[in-house]
Parts: sequence; C-alpha cells; structure tokens
Amino acid sequence: GCGFNQPIMTDLGIPSSESYGDFFLNARNPWDMTVADGKLYIGGGDFDVNTGPADIWCYDIESEKWFNSGTVEDESVSRFLNICGNVTVPGTDPRFDPDCGNYYILTNGTWTTISDVPGAVHMFDIAEYCGSVFYAIGTGNNAESPIKMFSGGVYSDVGLYREGISLLNDDGIKYLRAYDLCVTESGFYCICIASSSETPYMSFFDIFKYDGNAFQFCKSIEDSGIEFDTEQRWQRFIGEKVVMNGSCYFTTGKLYKTKDFSEYKQLNTPDGGAVTDLLIETGKSGEDDLYILSTVKNSDGTYQNTIWKYVDEETYTRVYSFSYSFSALSFAKYKNRFYVGIGANGADNEKIGTIIEIKL
Repeated sequence: GCGFNQPIMTDLGIPSSESYGDFFLNARNPWDMTVADGKLYIGGGDFDVNTGPADIWCYDIESEKWFNSGTVEDESVSRFLNICGNVTVPGTDPRFDPDCGNYYILTNGTWTTISDVPGAVHMFDIAEYCGSVFYAIGTGNNAESPIKMFSGGVYSDVGLYREGISLLNDDGIKYLRAYDLCVTESGFYCICIASSSETPYMSFFDIFKYDGNAFQFCKSIEDSGIEFDTEQRWQRFIGEKVVMNGSCYFTTGKLYKTKDFSEYKQLNTPDGGAVTDLLIETGKSGEDDLYILSTVKNSDGTYQNTIWKYVDEETYTRVYSFSYSFSALSFAKYKNRFYVGIGANGADNEKIGTIIEIKL
C-alpha cells in the first residue's frame, strides 16, 4: 500500500572507473567485498594483464561517500580475509621484488604492507591453523613449496607428498601453485596445481590434507567431479568458501558442500543460476546464517541477480532479486543492507564495477 518496508535499491556508481577507466574493464571487477567498521571495501585489478598498482576503494556507509582507502603494490586485490582478527589482503601478484610476496593488513582505516613471504611470486590465500599462519603461494620453480608456514617468527616450507614421495624437486614439475586453504572440523586442506616441465599445462590439480607436518595427497579434482566456471572467476580459484556447522560450502560458479574434501554434494538454488559468492553472518543468538548470491541470464540478455538465505540443502529463502543489464559477482552485508558488485571475468560490459546498495 503505502510503500513502507519495501526494499530500496540504489546505484552507487563505479568507483574503480577512476582507477582503470574504460580501457581496463576487467580490472574494474569487484572480485571481493567486505565491511569493516561501517565501511565497505572493494577489491579490483587484473593480475593477468598487470594493471597495478591496485586501489582499494571504500564506501563510508554513514556519510554515503566513496574514497580511495589506499593503493597496494600488487596487480590486483582478489580476496579479503579475516586473519588473526584483522582484514587482510593477499598480494596476488607483486609488482616489484619477486623474491618476496606481499600481504596487506587494515589498521585503523589504512593498509599496512608486509613484504617478507619468501618465494611468493603470487599469493592466493592465507589461513590460520593451530597457532600458525599458512600462505598459499605460486612459486617460480619446483624446489620451493607452494605453502609457507609462519610460526615463532620464522617462515618455513611445508612439504607436499603423494604416497610418501615429495613433490618438490620433481623433474616432471616446472612450478607449483596453491590456490586455496580451508580449515574445517575434520582438518586443514589445500588445493594445489602443478605445471608440467614439458608443456605449460597442468600435470595435476589436487587436494591435500595437513597431517601436522606436511600436506598429504587426498583427492584429485578430476576425480572429485567438481566443475569450475572460469567465466566467473580467475583461473581455478574457489570463488568463496565458508564453514558452517562443520561443513565447508564453496563456489566455483557452482555451489558445493563437503565435510572432509573427499566427498562432495552439489547444491542448487531454486533459480538454477551460477553461484558467484557466499557470506556468513553470525546472529545475536550465535547461530550462523548463510547467504548465497546467484545470477541467471535472461532470454533478453539481461540478468536476474538474487540473494538467497540458506535454510537446508533443499530449501532457500529469496531475500531480494533484481533484473540488471549484467551479472552479479560479489556481495557484502552491513546491518539491514546488502552491497552487490556487478561483473564477470573476461567480460566486456560498461556496467562492470557498478556497486548496488539494497536496503531492506
């Protein structure tokens, strides 16, 4: 009737266009978003084309104004992580010293640069486990592990093994990359690829489990049935992963649920759309709520973008849905507001980088 309690959708513009203009459209993609201290932070850049340094745009929710929160010396900002209670960005592709990789910590609204992770030609993920911090990196050779551990003030290599045989210094491997780290109730896992020394293609793409000293082969992605939609995300990253009630939910363009990374269940939202992002919110009761972002291309070329609330494997509540000229790539939540970033990997669309506010 009178319009009370109706959601309000507002176009907040394309902040990253000031950094990349209309020339580097892919760099305008909001690869990830997070909210800290009443401010929305947006990741962008293109580590393949090398469009750095990367600006981290910020929206002050209270004052409703955009500003550049800082520039990092990496080609892109692909992820925001919570490490040791701090918002942290792994440096996907450092612009300078290839001997050490970067990561960035949000401290009182500014970004502090740490440039001491050895061998990190790329850095894709960071995780805490049993009092130590682990870094998933891309190496430039086959002698260094793609996983570094920081403990007691010292970095060390963490081994990778298949059937008791180390993968380091393997003559058939050119270099190693660890893309994802995940801690669940059943253990600590990583996803690792290797490039063949004879061709530029992968020689394996596997999941490993940490045994307290090294990572041991668990299962190959090829045998797992997991499918990656590379139109949505860079290469073979997991788009997002969250842990709730002992299970890990993760996106590859599709949505999967697993307890121990040996068996997986594919989940489908009611619209059957590509799942591009996930987020967990802990309510006042202490229970976690899982929200899912999906996108479906309509017959007229527009996209139906939907935020779902997960109830169980078969039940999803539609929170908000909107038709737009392009797909939704990432989202974040602050109180009764959702922020949705428009984009897709490798796409050519003038709306890439648009940030939508949905006030419920």
